Amino acid sequence: MMVISVPVFVYLSYPMFLAAYRALKNRNLNMDVMYSMEIGVAFISRILGTFKIILSSEFLFDETAILLATFLTLGKYLEQKEKEKHRKR
Repeated sequence: MMVISVPVFVYLSYPMFLAAYRALKNRNLNMDVMYSMEIGVAFISRILGTFKIILSSEFLFDETAILLATFLTLGKYLEQKEKEKHRKR
């Protein structure tokens, strides 16, 4: 499951991590920083649970990081479409 989900996770979350990095570089806290922290913690806990490093296998939430990234990406996409629609009016 992890082999399949890592490329999807990277593809979906890379723009958010990049935006969060730029915001932190400019000393600005915005929603991208919060989203990146959520997704990053979910992904790291999944890795730690998979390899039983700190967390046990009871803490396997394989879908959590990907679902967060998917819903946040979908929300940003829908927001952008609505902004474009209102600009054309």
